[in-house]
Amino acid sequence: MTDKKTTDIFSYELKDIPLNEIDLGDRERKDMGDLPVLAADLAQFGLHNPILVIDTSFLTNGVTSKLPYFLLAGERRYQAASMNKWDTIPAKITQRVLSDWEISIIELHENLQRKDMSPLEEGNLKAKIHKLYQEKKGKKSAGPGGSGHSLADTAKILGQSKGNVSMDIKISEMSEVIPEIKDAKTKAEARKLISEFEQKLLRAEWARREQKKLQAKASKIVKTEDARRSSLLKRYIVGDFFKEIKRVTERTIDLIELDPDWGIMLKEAVSDRGALTASDYQQVAPIDYNRIIKKVALESFRVLKDNAWLLCWYSIEDWHKETRTALELAGFKVCPMPAVWIHDSNYTATPAYRLGQRTEHFFYARKGSPRLGKLGHGNIFTFRTARKNERFHIAEKPIELYEEIIKTFIGDRKAAATISGFAGSGNFILAADNLEHNCIGFDLGKTFKDSYIAKVTAEAPGQYKTYKKDNGTT
Repeated sequence: MTDKKTTDIFSYELKDIPLNEIDLGDRERKDMGDLPVLAADLAQFGLHNPILVIDTSFLTNGVTSKLPYFLLAGERRYQAASMNKWDTIPAKITQRVLSDWEISIIELHENLQRKDMSPLEEGNLKAKIHKLYQEKKGKKSAGPGGSGHSLADTAKILGQSKGNVSMDIKISEMSEVIPEIKDAKTKAEARKLISEFEQKLLRAEWARREQKKLQAKASKIVKTEDARRSSLLKRYIVGDFFKEIKRVTERTIDLIELDPDWGIMLKEAVSDRGALTASDYQQVAPIDYNRIIKKVALESFRVLKDNAWLLCWYSIEDWHKETRTALELAGFKVCPMPAVWIHDSNYTATPAYRLGQRTEHFFYARKGSPRLGKLGHGNIFTFRTARKNERFHIAEKPIELYEEIIKTFIGDRKAAATISGFAGSGNFILAADNLEHNCIGFDLGKTFKDSYIAKVTAEAPGQYKTYKKDNGTT
């Protein structure tokens, strides 16, 4: 027995020990899960998997306790037993000296056997196990036969592939810059968030380089196409609507398009549908909608010409009355029946009891008495939604839809002055350019402009399209 105490980690004595004689220490696991369920199970069936403790006389390297036993694994079972007011609990008492490093490794490995871990919890555990082994053995040196500990060694210890362990550890590392990872329910969701974050970084770098190239060309005698691209990049302004609209002279704009969602109640949809994180939206609490939409309407009325149009997208379910009232108070004449975009998306966050929503709505409002560009056009615009490979922005409206809307209200004339108040994808700016109108857009989202730069530089000015294989009409 004496030799076993110093040589075999798996040698132990099995007996019932008092709960009040067990030191829990500073445990790795903070969330105990549904303890009442486990406590009820223990009360009915008993404990079949004893906790693991060590006699505190065997603790070394500064790990001390005033109690007879130190818990190595099984805190959740301990807490459930306490909830049941048990006096004692079945325990395996380790019969060898353990270092604090070994105690940490045992606890981490024990927690890794849990079935209810989130992807982030599992990633954190594997990252800590890997770090502990590298701290003890050092990082493996390059070349065959190198000493130290590598990721492949950690994977072998855990009985998993190197690629799987590497990705789990990456989930842990990336959680510091992608807070949404903590809410991911599956590894696939977590990996998707990481992939989208990396794609955004690549787009941002590519956009920076393309913009730098165009700026360099702009300083020389350049082709008309490059000069037009350079101008389009300047027309998407990363900035606050209220600050930027102040720079616009009053009574100078022919048409304003507004899509002021500001991320209101979009967080769950963003998480479900991917492509962006909720942090890409300027968040506005629903309670502030009335106040802000009134300010938007007043500023829009100020800069529009005396006979001009305002187009304002809104949620018909949540903000129909509030949006119409705000526009009318600013001085606009609002058609009570909104225009409708009918598309082919059946998305709903609650498919069990709600039909898919295949429409989006916008009010069209007049300052003065402008005439429609297309007389007799219906209030229905039928275009399919952009496919995943055709869009960057989760709520991206197609360029072709915007072209039809612009022609409906402005007609065939050229060089109209237009504004996209909350530019998002920038597709309204590109649609206006296709139709030879001047447009500027404002948005706080730097990520959105990076995607816009990618579109501007990838296609020829005046020929921008969302749909790759058809005209999008459904």
